[in-house]
Amino acid sequence: FAYPQGIPDQISPDQNSFFIVEVNSVNNGIPVPNSGQLHYSIDDGPVTSVDLNMPDPDVYHVYLPLVDCNSRLEFYITAEEQENGVFYDTDPDNPHVAYSMVDVHTSIQDNFESDAGWTTEVAGASSGYWQRGVPVDDDSWDYDPASDADGSGQCYLTQNQYGNTDVDDGAVRLISPSIDLSVDGAVSYSYFLKLTDSDGSDKLLVEANDGTSGWKEIARHDQDNDLAWTSHTIPSSTITAAGVSLTDQMQFRFTANDGGTQSIVEAGIDAFKVEEHLCETPPELKGLVIKQNDSTLVNVINSNVIGALELGIGDTLDQLEVWFRDMDDSLVRPNTEYNFMQVTQPDQIADLEIINDYDLVIEGLQAGLNNISFSVVFTNDIPAYSSPEVQLIVSEPYLCGDVNDDDAVDISDAIFIINYAFAGGPAPDPLESADVNCDSTVEVSDAVYIINFAFAGGSTPCDPDGDSIPDC
Repeated sequence: FAYPQGIPDQISPDQNSFFIVEVNSVNNGIPVPNSGQLHYSIDDGPVTSVDLNMPDPDVYHVYLPLVDCNSRLEFYITAEEQENGVFYDTDPDNPHVAYSMVDVHTSIQDNFESDAGWTTEVAGASSGYWQRGVPVDDDSWDYDPASDADGSGQCYLTQNQYGNTDVDDGAVRLISPSIDLSVDGAVSYSYFLKLTDSDGSDKLLVEANDGTSGWKEIARHDQDNDLAWTSHTIPSSTITAAGVSLTDQMQFRFTANDGGTQSIVEAGIDAFKVEEHLCETPPELKGLVIKQNDSTLVNVINSNVIGALELGIGDTLDQLEVWFRDMDDSLVRPNTEYNFMQVTQPDQIADLEIINDYDLVIEGLQAGLNNISFSVVFTNDIPAYSSPEVQLIVSEPYLCGDVNDDDAVDISDAIFIINYAFAGGPAPDPLESADVNCDSTVEVSDAVYIINFAFAGGSTPCDPDGDSIPDC
């Protein structure tokens, strides 16, 4: 089995993904035509088998099934050989895996450096109340953390004071403000838990409330973590499995409890984060335009490219704006939260720097020609659009008017232009060096211009207005 375009490992939700499989004989065996099959399972469901289309001999087109956001697709390919039966492209117990494309968006990231509306409650405890601050790290008390979890400074701790201040004779609660977790996602946090008795009675209990169903347990920490902070993530699937709906009025509660035999219970919470898992689709694009000061240098529509990017060694093209053409022929810059631009060139004849996501600065490094391409890259580095090749030309520096390349502008250059224009002589290289009067053509008027410059005190080549600033 061969895959000329590779095998996808990430796919877009609700879109068919496609790849090609070629089958080749083993030990002079003969492949059975139209015997190829795709076998797939979605989210550990039953395996479904479908016949594959064979448009060319021993070449199959594979269309993967539609999957929802956050789905896992497992699949493998089979084909038959006349003498040896069915062959598998991989072990069915270790199939290919592709995930539907998901973007992770952090909606809340609270390091507790400021008051975000968390509240506290006492449920029978006589000490160890939740407090926000920088850990005191009492040298005479061996059960508190030396610092917070994320290095920002502050965190929530059970009675952040000097002395014996752990939770005693009951529980204390730390309650979040209302949080929007109405889409699939996850809640993560770092917790500190120092227990001298890990029999399950002393614990840090984590609960969620969707605003209507009451508090439901979603995690339980009841093992001593010594003096270390521990990171923990709770996916939304765990939350919903506990009977809590995903709403825009979610609350989370951390309860440090001292139960059973009298013992030490010190707890802390830091680096609280809520992530949303969003399914986004790449923009549909069909071309681009590269502008400089409202002038169009390159125009790309589908596979047609008009124009090129040209500069000399040591020269710079700046204020280049790259605009992409959508399917309605509008010029757009795709959402930079999920999409960004990349530029690819095979050899570094120029330094290309992307600024402000879609602006470009190019500096010529060495003479040559590159065919460069522009891409819009979707989240997780998945290409959403790649342009056809655009020419990038870096030219050797030249002296305007020195068309015969002898490092001087004189009558011989005028004769060179006349021979080119009237006698089929060689073209100036570059042609721009002969356009001394800046009229975008090379003809006898340029030869006359050089004669006036050399013998009559005329303006410098490429400076028709005589202000010492090149006009072309």
